[in-house]
Amino acid sequence: LVDGFNITNGYAEYGGGMYWYAYAPVIRNCTFWNNEATEEGGANMTTFNPNAPFFLSYNSEGNAEPAGGMTIYDCIFTDNQAPDGGAISVWDDSFAIFRSEFINNQAKEVYWCDFSKTEKECVEYGGLGGALIAGKALIEDCQFSHNHADNAGGAVLAGEAQIRDCAFLGNNSRRGGAIYGRPTVRRSTFLENSAGSGGALNMHGGMLDDCTISNNTAGGEGGGLLAASHVPVSNCIFHQNISGFRGGALFNRGSNHITNCVFVANVARDGGAVANLDAGVLEPVQTLMFMNCSFTGNTAEGKGGAIYNGRKRELKVINSILWGNAGLEGSEIFNNATIPLQVSYSCILGGHDGIGNISLDPRFVNVSESDLLLRAGSPCVDAGTSEGAPDRDIRGVARPQGAGWDMGAYEYDEGDISDEGEGEGEGEGEGEIPIYV
Repeated sequence: LVDGFNITNGYAEYGGGMYWYAYAPVIRNCTFWNNEATEEGGANMTTFNPNAPFFLSYNSEGNAEPAGGMTIYDCIFTDNQAPDGGAISVWDDSFAIFRSEFINNQAKEVYWCDFSKTEKECVEYGGLGGALIAGKALIEDCQFSHNHADNAGGAVLAGEAQIRDCAFLGNNSRRGGAIYGRPTVRRSTFLENSAGSGGALNMHGGMLDDCTISNNTAGGEGGGLLAASHVPVSNCIFHQNISGFRGGALFNRGSNHITNCVFVANVARDGGAVANLDAGVLEPVQTLMFMNCSFTGNTAEGKGGAIYNGRKRELKVINSILWGNAGLEGSEIFNNATIPLQVSYSCILGGHDGIGNISLDPRFVNVSESDLLLRAGSPCVDAGTSEGAPDRDIRGVARPQGAGWDMGAYEYDEGDISDEGEGEGEGEGEGEIPIYV
């Protein structure tokens, strides 16, 4: 047990502040500040623990119970640095971190040359996991702010990690401003992170559930999220993310299901909210499906105000609302594929071929405040299909509340709001809809 220590100005090849080998320490109430490693783990590193199970069990109070591996509680990691894992590097073991803060840690690339040979050989390595590298981990109720990685994972480079109830603010990297890898992420917030691709997250597996991804920026693809493979997304809000190229909120390459999600005021050159493209000419056809999602106020400078669908991509839109998005070509959806779009039981401004589709003002409560609840009398109430639809909405409200499933991310509940007077974005037909960017 290590409890209540301040560990500062450490310097080592591995684990600038601490290094553990084949051991499972418990670390509590410690501060790690300004430590440096020349290889991995600026503040702390552990490796090769033979008794390192994964952390999945919870006790009767709902708290995680670590069964082995390093465990960290209530610690602060500030201004630590290393080529890999600015604060912590744990490639091989399982470990758990609870209620801890990671501030301004850095993983910097190293350029190294060997002059001992006739022709010098130079390599560049590192720059992974600005705050931490987690091969397997449970990371719960932690905050990551203003961490940086030159290469990937501004805050976290993760393998099969579980990340829950965490906040990521202002982290940045070349790939994945906050997270790079394949973790399962739940109930977490991503705000003002930035990267070359995947402003908040650059995912190659794993999943996202019940997250808010807002005001993140990518110079290239995926202002909020770049999904490079199978990454299911559910119950998430994507708000005011920006991509300099495609996919203001989401750039997708895999076969994925997006369920109960909201896309508001995202911006990109193509695909204001979503860009769905293949990785190459040899890649097989893959499917992206939106079920019970809501899109409004997204903007593309070019094609696909809400969604841009690229070649060799199958796009399905079911029980969803696309209303008031803007693009030079295809304000709601632009299809560049030879495969026909499959749109059904959805509310699309301007209309769309397909069973159960409508083109009537969805009567959102307040678009300017990004409140996409449905008002009483919305044509989207009871207008969806039950086939394949989720049994709860983005808030956890049971579906259906009425005679049938509603369109959009929110199931209408009589207790949500009264219907006194005409609210913003209300009215009949297809009148002008304000765009909020």
